Amino acid sequence: MEDNDKNKGYFICPICEKFKRNFSVRHNETQIAQELNIIVDNNGKVLNVIIEHDFYGQISVELIILSRKDIIEFLEKLENSKSKALNNITQRLHYYTVEADSEEDLDLIEYELYERGYLIN
Repeated sequence: MEDNDKNKGYFICPICEKFKRNFSVRHNETQIAQELNIIVDNNGKVLNVIIEHDFYGQISVELIILSRKDIIEFLEKLENSKSKALNNITQRLHYYTVEADSEEDLDLIEYELYERGYLIN
């Protein structure tokens, strides 16, 4: 067997480091799509939504939104539900945990959320 045949069929992938950041945001229900689009259009993945409830404390719900298609499906489910979005409980204040491949992507998401008036400092 030649040296260059030893590893055929095997490939070790480098560990891909992901970066996460929490964004504190506020908006109304009609702005949910625009806000989520800012995140996914800039290579972000929305992992969850978190609210701070006066009585129950922190409530976190997994979302896993990766694309505009995911956003459409999420909004359709919300529209067809008897429930309201979590942000209605907290005067529209909520947090997203966002994952991206780089700090630069997260910086761009933060900048665009700020520019649109969604980001709370």
